[in-house]
Amino acid sequence: MKKRFPCITLPLIVVLACIIYLDANRTNIRNFYDFEKKQISKVLKQCGKGYYVSVIPVQGIFNKSYSYSKLFTLIDDNFINDVKEGNIAYQEKKEIDNCTYNFINSTEDTKAIVFNESDNLPKCNTIKDMVSSSNRKITNLGFTVIKNFRGTIIVYILTNTNKEKKCDNKAIKKLLEDLSINIKTKMLWTL
Repeated sequence: MKKRFPCITLPLIVVLACIIYLDANRTNIRNFYDFEKKQISKVLKQCGKGYYVSVIPVQGIFNKSYSYSKLFTLIDDNFINDVKEGNIAYQEKKEIDNCTYNFINSTEDTKAIVFNESDNLPKCNTIKDMVSSSNRKITNLGFTVIKNFRGTIIVYILTNTNKEKKCDNKAIKKLLEDLSINIKTKMLWTL
């Protein structure tokens, strides 16, 4: 007597394959965000309290926009926190002006630029808005960008609001370039 196996239909196989794919993709995304947070944590632990790392994706083809994806700071010696939720200015999606976009886009991939004071930044409207939305006076800052072939840009900004500069400009530049290089190696451009 032959044993009969239940008939598995093609739609059932497709559904199961989609579930497996989505679960694996979700795991990859979670792993990437965990890796990114660990890299940012290393930067903040080295620089100390009063430093912030902002993660800002720039989106769009014709109308470019940005929003703060994350805004981390060191709470104590071992814990970083995303403080984005505490300020409504960091939660909105905003249009980016051409001056700011051209400035960011002209920055070489994974290279960092550092400014002694926020007054030395280019006089672009979006940059002025970003600086003025901060609740603290910025002592110095640096940023780096990660780009891909499709024009996606992610900006990482390290801001110092502490009067003492535990991380000088040379250290900020090195930390940001290492951060962007490490993150780019694990970047999932499907995010």
